[in-house]
Amino acid sequence: HMLWIGDRTRQLDGAHVEFLRGVNNPIGVKVGPTMNTEELIRLIDILNPDNDPGRLNLIVRMGANKVGDHLPQLIRAVEGEGKKVLWSCD
Repeated sequence: HMLWIGDRTRQLDGAHVEFLRGVNNPIGVKVGPTMNTEELIRLIDILNPDNDPGRLNLIVRMGANKVGDHLPQLIRAVEGEGKKVLWSCD
């Protein structure tokens, strides 16, 4: 089992983010079409401050109609910042 933060519970100052920040196991974050690049990078910084490979699984959940419009810019932002994440699709 993997603990994860949902699209509706990903507030940067929220209890879910604060709790999972302290968990040492790999964790997941659902990435929906409302996620912007700045929020994603900040979440990665909070949840994986040491940029450990395998720590953070970004679970893309956008639907076939929206993924082409939203996902490429998120990937570019994450790669541009040198963040080590696992991308998966839900």
